[in-house]
Amino acid sequence: MAEALAVLGATAAGVQLGELGCKALIHGITVLRNMQAIPKRIETLLLETEVSIRRIEDIQNDVLQPGSNVVAHLTAVQLARVSTVISEVELAMKSLEDQLNILLPRTRPQAGRLKRIWAALFVLSSEESKLEGHLQHISRASMEILRELLILGLHLEAYNRNFLDQISILIQDNQQSTHWKLDSVHNLLGSLRDTIIDTAQATAGNLTAISDDIQTKHDSTELKLTSIRDDTTFIKRQLIAQTNFSDSQNEIMRTMMRSVIQEEMLLLTPVNREQIPVLRDSVLRIMAGESEKLPQPEHETASHLTTADRQELQSQIGQQLIMRPSMLRDAVESVSLRRKGGLFCTCKPQELLSWYDRGPFRISLDYTSQHRHSCPYHPLGKQSWTYAVSAQLLPFVRRTVELGVNLRSGAGCFSIAPLLNAYCTVRRSESPIFKLFDDFPFRYGQIMQSRKRKRSGYFYSPDIWHHHHPHGSEVIYWQGDVNKASTGMTYLLTSLETVLQNKTASGLEKDENGNTILHEVMFLLAILSQILSDLQPLFHRLLVLALRSGVDVSAISMTGARPLSWFGLINGTGEVVKVFSATSEIETDLPATAAGSLLIATNHGYRNGLEMVPRLYHLIAEYDLDEQISGVSHKYINVNRMNFSHPLPQRRLQIHRLLMRVPELTETFGLTEIGPCIIRRSEDCLVKYLENDKSAPFNDGDLAYDPTCLPIGWTSGLEILLKAGFRPRKALELAILTGHTALIVSVLPYTDFFESSIEERPMNWLFNFLQHDVKQKADIVDVFVVEFEARRREHEDHKTERQHALSLSGLPSVYHGWLNCGGSHTHDNTILLESLFRAGHHTIDAAHEDGRTPLLQIASYAYAFNQRNLAVEWFLSRGASGTFADRTCWPNIMFYLIPSLAYRQHLLLPLDDDIGLYLDVADPLWADDCQCFCSRRGCLPWYRYWSRLESLNQSEAGSWTERLSALQEATDFLRLDGKQKEKCYTELCRLEVFTRLGMIHTCCGHYSFYQSRPAVKSENERERCRKEDAELKAQLDLIMIAYANMRQAAIEVIHDAWTSWWELLDSILPRLSHVEQEWRLGIYKYLPSKDSKIAASRANRERAALVASGYGDYEDFADVIRDHFKEYLDPQVPPNEGSDDEWTDTDFSDDGQLEDQEGEEGSL
Repeated sequence: MAEALAVLGATAAGVQLGELGCKALIHGITVLRNMQAIPKRIETLLLETEVSIRRIEDIQNDVLQPGSNVVAHLTAVQLARVSTVISEVELAMKSLEDQLNILLPRTRPQAGRLKRIWAALFVLSSEESKLEGHLQHISRASMEILRELLILGLHLEAYNRNFLDQISILIQDNQQSTHWKLDSVHNLLGSLRDTIIDTAQATAGNLTAISDDIQTKHDSTELKLTSIRDDTTFIKRQLIAQTNFSDSQNEIMRTMMRSVIQEEMLLLTPVNREQIPVLRDSVLRIMAGESEKLPQPEHETASHLTTADRQELQSQIGQQLIMRPSMLRDAVESVSLRRKGGLFCTCKPQELLSWYDRGPFRISLDYTSQHRHSCPYHPLGKQSWTYAVSAQLLPFVRRTVELGVNLRSGAGCFSIAPLLNAYCTVRRSESPIFKLFDDFPFRYGQIMQSRKRKRSGYFYSPDIWHHHHPHGSEVIYWQGDVNKASTGMTYLLTSLETVLQNKTASGLEKDENGNTILHEVMFLLAILSQILSDLQPLFHRLLVLALRSGVDVSAISMTGARPLSWFGLINGTGEVVKVFSATSEIETDLPATAAGSLLIATNHGYRNGLEMVPRLYHLIAEYDLDEQISGVSHKYINVNRMNFSHPLPQRRLQIHRLLMRVPELTETFGLTEIGPCIIRRSEDCLVKYLENDKSAPFNDGDLAYDPTCLPIGWTSGLEILLKAGFRPRKALELAILTGHTALIVSVLPYTDFFESSIEERPMNWLFNFLQHDVKQKADIVDVFVVEFEARRREHEDHKTERQHALSLSGLPSVYHGWLNCGGSHTHDNTILLESLFRAGHHTIDAAHEDGRTPLLQIASYAYAFNQRNLAVEWFLSRGASGTFADRTCWPNIMFYLIPSLAYRQHLLLPLDDDIGLYLDVADPLWADDCQCFCSRRGCLPWYRYWSRLESLNQSEAGSWTERLSALQEATDFLRLDGKQKEKCYTELCRLEVFTRLGMIHTCCGHYSFYQSRPAVKSENERERCRKEDAELKAQLDLIMIAYANMRQAAIEVIHDAWTSWWELLDSILPRLSHVEQEWRLGIYKYLPSKDSKIAASRANRERAALVASGYGDYEDFADVIRDHFKEYLDPQVPPNEGSDDEWTDTDFSDDGQLEDQEGEEGSL
C-alpha cells in the first residue's frame, strides 16, 4: 500500500510540475507577445508623424508663398510671425520623427526573438524622457499657433473698421459728387467686401485646419505613448515576477541576457556608409574563394551593421553578382563545394546525439555542425545545440512531454528558441504494432551476436534486437530462410492492416526510444536485404501501409542511425548487420530519421540492382519526402551532400525535377540562357540561341549540368540539341531511368554503338540503369536490340566501310553486344543478354582481335571488385568456355573466382554462388605456365587466393588461425577431394616458404589481388634471379622434402597436420609481418633508409628465432633445416633431388588422410 501511495504521490508531483511549467510558459508567451508589439506601434506612430509633417509643409507652401491671397493682405510683421510659429511646429514634428527613426532599428536588431524583445524594453526605458520633451515642445508650438490666429483676427477686424471710417469721411466731404461716383464707390465697396470675406475665410480655415490637425496628432501621440509606457511598466512587472519564478532559471536567463546586451551594445555602434563598399568587396572575394576570412577592420564593421546596413550590403552584393554571372557561378561553386586553396572541403554534416536515461526521464543533447572544428569554414557554417528534458507519462497518459531550449548559430547570428513538445508514446512491450515487429526475428529465424569479427563465439542474446550498444560496434546475426521470411512478412502485413483498421493502434505511435513504424520497416529491410529480391512486393506493400498510417517521417530514433550500412549473410541464409554506436561524434549524410533510412535503403537497393528501387523513389515523390531527405531546397542546392546521398543518375533526375520547379536555378548549373529556353519549351527561343551562340557545344562534366537532361518529355527540343552537336549520353541515361520509351527511340539514332569507348556505349548504359518492372524493361530492351541490329546492318552494307564491316560481321559484332553488357562490375541484368541471344547471336565465345572473349571481359570487371555477377553465370549456363587463350590474362575463370572468395570470407559474407557452373568448365587446380621456383609446374588459382588472405588478415590478431580456417572452408566449398586438397595445400606450403625465404618471382609477379595478368621478366633478368636464389632454392627443397615425408607419416587430416607443421616451421623461420610482407614485394626499394631498417629488423627476428630454438651457433641455414627436421628427412635422398620430378599422385582418402600403399614411400 505504501508503495502504491508513493507512486501516486510521485505522479501527482510530476503532473503539478508539468502544470506549473505550462502556466509559466503561457505567461511568458503573453509577455513576449506584448513586447513584440512595441516595434510595430513605434513604426505606426512614425508613419503618422511623417504624414503630419507633409501636411504642414504643404500648407506653408500654399498659404505663405508670395503671391497668395493671404500674403497679399498681411503685413510683413504679420507674415513673419505666422511663418515663425508654423516653422516651429514643423521643427518640433521633425524632431519627434528623428527620435522615432533612431528608436525603431534599435528595437528591431538583426537577431533572434529574445534580442528584439530585450532591445525594445531597453530602448524605451532609456528614451522615455526624450519623447516626453518632444511632445511638450509640440504642445507649446500648437498654443502659439492658436495665439497668432487670434491676433490676426483682431488685426483684420480693426483694419476693416478703419477702412469703413475712411469711406464714410470720403462720402461726407464729397456730397457734391455725381451719381456715377457713388456707383463707383458702391462697386468698390462690394468688391472689397467680397475680397475681405474670402481672404479671412481662407486664412482662418487653413490655420484652423493646421491647429486641429496638430491637436489631433498630439492627442493621438500622447495616448499611444501612454499605452507604450503602460505596456513597458506591465512588462517590467511581468519580467520581475517571471525572473523570481525559479532561482536556477534566473541565473541562466541573466547570463543569456548579459550576452544579448553586450551584443546589442556592439550593434548600436554606428557604421560609416563609406565602409559598406569595402565590406562588400571583401565578402565577394570570400564567396568567390579568393580569400578565406574577412580582414580585421571589415570584421569589426560587420559586427556593427544595423538592419538597414545589412539590407544595403545585401543589395550591393546582389547587384555585383547579377552584373557579373561568372562571379555568381564561382560564388555558388565556392559555397556548395567549399573550395579552399585549390582543394575542396570534405567535411560532411556532423551529428552528436547523446542522452542519459533515468527511469521515465531522459536528458538529451543533440549537436549538429556543418563543418569540423578544424575546418576554416567552421565559423561560417550552421551549428545547433538542443538541450531537452523529457518525461514519459506512462502508463497513465500515453504521452511524452519534452521541455528544453534550442540554440542555433550561423553566419554571425545567434538565436534561442524554447521547446515544448508532446507526442504519442507507448510502451514497446504493450504496443500491438511494435510487438509484431519484435516477434518476427524470433518466430521466423534466430538472433545471435558476436563481439569479434569471426565466425566462432556466437551467443544468443534476445535483448539486442532493439538495444543500443554504448561501448562501440556490435555484430548481429539473423538466421532464417526465404520461405519462413515470406510467411512471416505475409502474416505481418495482414496483422498490421487489421490493427490499423480496427484502430487498436496508430501509425503516429513511437516507442520509448522514438522509433516509429517506418523505422521498424527499414530495419527489417536491412536484415533481409540479401533475400529482398524474393520479398520485394511484400516490402512495397509494407512501406505503403506505413506511410499511409500517418507516420512522422521526421522522427529521430534515440538508438542512433539505423544499421543500414553493412550487410552480409552467413550459412547462405542469415543476415549480418553491423550496429554503429551513436555516443561519439559521427559523420552522417542523413540524420537517424525514418525518411533518411528510407533513402539509404533506396541507395542500397540501387547498388544491388533491386527491382524495388523505382517503387521506393515513387513513394518518396508521392509523399513529398524528396526535400526532407536529400538536403535540396527551392533556394539552395547542397551539391556536395547530394553526391553522398544519390547515385549519379538518380541525382541527375532529382536535380532535373528541381529545375523544372525552380527555373531560376538554371544559372547555378552554368546553363545561362539555354536553360530557361528549354524549360519554357520554346523551339523558337532555343533555335535562336543556338544560332547566335558560336561557342562549342556544351561539354558535360562532373559538376556541370548538361542541357540535354532538361527536355525530358520534349522530343522535338531534344532533337534540336542533338542536331546541334550536343552529346546524347546523359539524355539517354535519364530516358532509361524514367522509362520514357519514345524519348529513347529519338535519342538512339544519335548514339554510336561501336566506335565509342566501353563506358559510353549505349548498351552499357542500358545495362547499368535499368530499374523498372519486367514488362517495361522488356520493351526498352527490345528498342535497343532493334536499333543495334539496324546499326550493324548499316555498317555491313556501307561500301566505304567494307573493312570495318568485316570486323563487325558475324561473331565480332556479337562480341560488342556482349562486351557492352558486361562493362559494369556493380550491376547484373540478364534480360538484355537473353534478348540478344534470342535475336540470333548464339556464338558467345567469339574473341575480339585482342583475344579477349565476352566472359573474360565480364569476369575481369566483376571479380576484380569482389562482386558476384549474374552475367558470368548466364554465360556459363549457355556453355561459354571457361578457359582463355589470351596470354595477357589468366588461363581460366578460376583465377578470377577463387581470389574473390577471400574477400567475401574476410567480410563474413556467404559463399553462395552456383559453383557447379564454374566446376563444369574449369579445373580449380589448373596451373599456368609459370617457371618460378615458387611452384613445381606452374601457379595455381589458389596462389592468388592465399596472397589475398594474407593482405587482408596480416595485421590482425589471430589472423594465421583464421587464414587456415578460411582455406579449409574454401576448399570444402569448391568440393575438392582428398588428392586435390593435398596438392593444393602442398603448393601453398611451397609458396609460403618461398616468400619467407625472400626468394624472387621471375614470372608471376607478387600476386596482387587486383593484378589482371601475370608479370613476366626478361630472360636475362630471369636467369640472374635464378643464380641469386640457387642457395635459397636448396633450402626450399630441403623443407619441401621434410613436408612430404611428414605427410607420408601423418595419420591426421590435412588441416590438423598443417597446424602442427607451421608450429614446427615458425620456430626457425618466423612468419612475415605486414610491413615485412610489403618489403618482400619491393615497395620500399625507393626508400633506402626504410628498406635497410626493415631488412635489419627481419634479420634480427630470424636470428632471435634460431637462438630461441638452440641453433644460434649454426652458420648455414641448411644445417639448421637438417637438424630441425631430422625426424622427417631421409639421409639417403640428396637435398637437391626430387624437386623437379613430375607430380606423383599419392592416394589420399576423401577427407585428406594418406592411405598406405606399397612402394610409394619417400618424398613426393
